[in-house]
Amino acid sequence: MALLNISDDLLSALESQYPGLFSTLLNSGVQPTAPDDLRNELINRATARAPGLTANLPGTLIEDMASTAVGALAQADQMKVDQINSVSPLNANAAWLDQFGEIYGVKRGAGANPSAYVTFIGTPGLFLGKGFQVSDGTHIYETQKNVTLPSDGTLGDVYVLAVQPGKYVTPAHSITQIVSNYQNNASLTVTNPQPATVGSDPESDSSSRARILQAGQATTQGTPNFIKTCIQAVPNVIPRSVSVPIITDNANIPLAYRVTADGGDPQQIAGAIYESCFDLLTLQGSVNALGSATQDDPCTITTTLTHGLTSGQTVSIDGATGMTAINGEFTATVLDAYRFTIPVDTRSSAPYSGGGVLLTNDRNIMATVQDGADSYPITFVRPLQQNVRLVIFWQTSAVNILDNEAAGDVIAPQLADYINNLAVNEPINILQLNAVFESSLLELIPSNQITRLHFDVYIDGILTPPEGQSTVILGDPESYFVTSSDHIRLERG
Repeated sequence: MALLNISDDLLSALESQYPGLFSTLLNSGVQPTAPDDLRNELINRATARAPGLTANLPGTLIEDMASTAVGALAQADQMKVDQINSVSPLNANAAWLDQFGEIYGVKRGAGANPSAYVTFIGTPGLFLGKGFQVSDGTHIYETQKNVTLPSDGTLGDVYVLAVQPGKYVTPAHSITQIVSNYQNNASLTVTNPQPATVGSDPESDSSSRARILQAGQATTQGTPNFIKTCIQAVPNVIPRSVSVPIITDNANIPLAYRVTADGGDPQQIAGAIYESCFDLLTLQGSVNALGSATQDDPCTITTTLTHGLTSGQTVSIDGATGMTAINGEFTATVLDAYRFTIPVDTRSSAPYSGGGVLLTNDRNIMATVQDGADSYPITFVRPLQQNVRLVIFWQTSAVNILDNEAAGDVIAPQLADYINNLAVNEPINILQLNAVFESSLLELIPSNQITRLHFDVYIDGILTPPEGQSTVILGDPESYFVTSSDHIRLERG
């Protein structure tokens, strides 16, 4: 499909000669013409060619012919709509690609102008939007994406692209001028440690097509997928740790949502959230409620989430009702991932009746993003890790063919890979463990020679069976599983 550059006069003449030839392309694509509009247009054109047509013929005949013709016109109109709307970055020619690039904010020829990698040094959390301009005194360069200065205030390897095309040379340490405005009370310097790359030929269609397709995968601000895409673009973020769950009340009415991400720089993660999330007020951090508190000396506290504490750490509890003596700050002694004791004698206290929250929560991360004169505190959750240990009880009829050590060398890495790819709040599935075990062992023996297979799964040192009659083992909803081959043991018999 070719794109023609025609004048308004020629366009008007073509539309007059061939009505309906052109369609307006909206953001939602070309829309079909309503049947009533098609019918009215048909009758108007018929009466224009044969005046008195509708007056001289029976109404039933007019209705019959009009209905048949409108049906045919509707099919033709729909074919035109389908043809236009079928154009995508996958099959578009160069001119259409440029149109898609405008829609997705991707400019063709990003590699045609000179470019450089610069280092910004300034106030941590300072947000520099896409198009932030720097200069060598002669030529202006623009950042190609939103960036946020990390906690140490130094952000290197930021790609900038020259506004002016050409093959001019920009030496190292010559891009030192800040052109765009930024927050008055913030500091910011820039330099290019290496010489800039000289301009090159225009970007190829294939390269432009690939970038446009990638940009089109995440273009709707505020959706969970868009937020995840932006966070996963931050260096060193662990993709499986990124989630955006909805928080509801007891009536299952959505109240807010929570963003979790592990790895990466907190300031840059906050910048990605700021860039992708339009409703920052509904962001909520982690809330670790108390599940129970014993009437004992010392008092044992059980949390609903893993606490991530260490023995000797000072903890703060608030909101507990009934057993109000546990509210305050105490020195904790850790028993396991969910339990710890505090030096409080609660033997004569009223039973714990709920409401308590462990305020000491290492999951919650707060970072401030500065955009111009405005500052935005961003809260997100750094999920904890839950250590998994597997003990596999198995037997095979091929007793003299395969020893336990050889089987472990083959199976353990595969099982570790399965567990280490589970996302936040994704359970361990015993059926999947079985499948991985059998497929791994197929390298050595047929699966029909496996006569026994049972898994004991230990999470943070606690033997954890599947829930009820199911085959899934749930972990902490704000954590993800980790293991290694040396934590997987086979016992034959």
